[in-house]
Amino acid sequence: MRVAIFLCFALLVGSVWADNGISSRPVRSSAVLQSQPRPATKPVLVTTRVETIAVQPAAKPQPRQGPLSEQRVVGTTFQRPGSGFTENARSAETRKPVIPGRDLSPSGPAANARIDMVQPKTGAAIDSARETPVASDSPAAARLTARKQVDQTARLRMDASSLTEESFARPADLRVHRQTVTTIETAARALETRAPALPPSDLAVAQYQIDYATRQAAEVNRAAAAGKVISVEQVKAVQTAASPVQPMTSRIMSGQRPFPVRTVNVRVGRKDASDEVAGLQVYVLPGGILDDPSLFSESEIRSYLTRFSFTQLTSPAAQEVAVFDMRVWIGPRMNYDEMVQLIGQREVKKFRVINDPTVRDQLIELAFVAPDDLVEP
Repeated sequence: MRVAIFLCFALLVGSVWADNGISSRPVRSSAVLQSQPRPATKPVLVTTRVETIAVQPAAKPQPRQGPLSEQRVVGTTFQRPGSGFTENARSAETRKPVIPGRDLSPSGPAANARIDMVQPKTGAAIDSARETPVASDSPAAARLTARKQVDQTARLRMDASSLTEESFARPADLRVHRQTVTTIETAARALETRAPALPPSDLAVAQYQIDYATRQAAEVNRAAAAGKVISVEQVKAVQTAASPVQPMTSRIMSGQRPFPVRTVNVRVGRKDASDEVAGLQVYVLPGGILDDPSLFSESEIRSYLTRFSFTQLTSPAAQEVAVFDMRVWIGPRMNYDEMVQLIGQREVKKFRVINDPTVRDQLIELAFVAPDDLVEP
């Protein structure tokens, strides 16, 4: 009876508390808790906790900005459970990824690491990777060569200015020599201004004239500086070498070709027959190289020989030739190296000379007889 009264009183007090908005939970006995169903508020709390736990692992980590630090790479990627410090460090070193902007360790990359390498270039690939190469007949090459000759003639003039009259057999020849050297330097400077506009053949002719005169004058400078007395003949030899330079300079500055040019037609006949000989090469060189081959190296002689010789084989063979003591002869086809040896020994004597500018525009005919006029090694 007392228990029933107590329960009624408890229910009455609970209803009063609920009406007044009091959320405090009354203390219940174990019997009541077992008989009553679980309150609805407890699943709500559990649900909230589950959602919180589910959201945390589902969140995607933001990518780290900037390069990874060494500590992070080793700690998160290469450290293995159950391994010692030495093993982990070795694994981190051998499997270390290549990070842009960071140098490799002195030990070098691992054998199994993938590294993109540029294969070495060979052959024509080398030229394609460089800056645009300068062709031998390009305006840039012409300007460069002319600039070198200007520098050479400037040094030549400075060397001549340091000479004294005691170095010459005739004191007045010092002034003559200096004037000749000045003429050569003036020609080099004039050629520099017009070199890019000249055809390759005309440029080669002008460069040869300046080069030949420069070398003759340099021989005199060296001999005088060594204490030798310069003879009158040596001074005249320099004047002769430089004599075509002054008119050449005037022609270049007026927009003309360095020297008059004539078409030369070469025919080669047989000695005891009327037919012509085919397949022979027509070789051409300035007279100064044949007369003074010691002034030039073998490679320089070969360069001039391949530049001036005919591109067409006999017979007949025709080509333009500058009129200024050019020597023309015939020989076996493409024997340039052999001809260079003969020139160095001064063995080329069966030639024709092109040095008469009075022929104007007339065709120059040259006739050779094989095998008598053939120059062979």
